[in-house]
Amino acid sequence: MKILLVEDNAVSARIIEATLQRENHETILAKDGREALSVLEQTHDIQLVVSDIMMPEMSGLELLAKIKASYEWGDLPVILCTSHADAENVLNAYRLGCEHYLVKPVNPSELLQKISKVMVEMEMKKKSLLRDHLEIMNKYSLDYRTYKAMLADFVALLSQKIPLLEKQLDEGSLKPDQLNLEGIQESASVLGADQLLSALDAVTFLPEHQVGEEKAQEPYRALLREMKVAVKALQSGESSG
Repeated sequence: MKILLVEDNAVSARIIEATLQRENHETILAKDGREALSVLEQTHDIQLVVSDIMMPEMSGLELLAKIKASYEWGDLPVILCTSHADAENVLNAYRLGCEHYLVKPVNPSELLQKISKVMVEMEMKKKSLLRDHLEIMNKYSLDYRTYKAMLADFVALLSQKIPLLEKQLDEGSLKPDQLNLEGIQESASVLGADQLLSALDAVTFLPEHQVGEEKAQEPYRALLREMKVAVKALQSGESSG
């Protein structure tokens, strides 16, 4: 697993980095939140972020908020570490989407336990991307070659619409009729992509007069994240199909 470690204390960074590398994890070190964002922009296969909370320039909570609000990194798991084990920090971390929390000085075995739990959670999420391929194949009397071709068609459709939706969100001008949401919904339904279907439902049932309003942006951002998750997993062969 490639892990981004964000830690401004050199001693703590060495301990955590050594712990991770002993378990054959690949690590990239950033000294604060701003440097971490730069690493994320340049490195597209980071699988986990382990970050201190109290840092100069940009705190771990600020970094967490930016990660979870991002189209590209919204599903990236984050473990926060801090010497301040106060209830307010913990509550804020979980509200922002933090998966796990550790108190410094970090106990190596506890850190590895948390990472193992994150890996299990990630695997479960991958498996829930699509319903079991045998179920789909039996339902529609398909052979495996045809099923894989359907997956490729689905990835091509999503890959075509992702940049268009990104452009519309960046410009603040949503045009659902250009996105072929009905086609995406039909394909997702056939393949059993339930998470994507839920995100599609959230935008499909938006009142027409709200589509142009700012509050309509968030459901479309969530849809964009789910589309990217689906493409990334299917292209890498990590889905249950």
